[in-house]
Amino acid sequence: MKVKDEIREIYQVTYELSDIEREIKGIEEFLKIRKTKAYIITFDNEGEIELNDNVVKVVKA
Repeated sequence: MKVKDEIREIYQVTYELSDIEREIKGIEEFLKIRKTKAYIITFDNEGEIELNDNVVKVVKA
């Protein structure tokens, strides 16, 4: 439950950003907290983006 609370808190902090900016910022913050790899699931793109020296794979759902 702790991880869900952390993610909820991240999204509350970044509410003023657009949806994609908020999603990227949330993943960026999550990587800082967990120091782990993460995946962004999207319906329109594939590829990789780099956040804080971590490569995040973008996979099509």
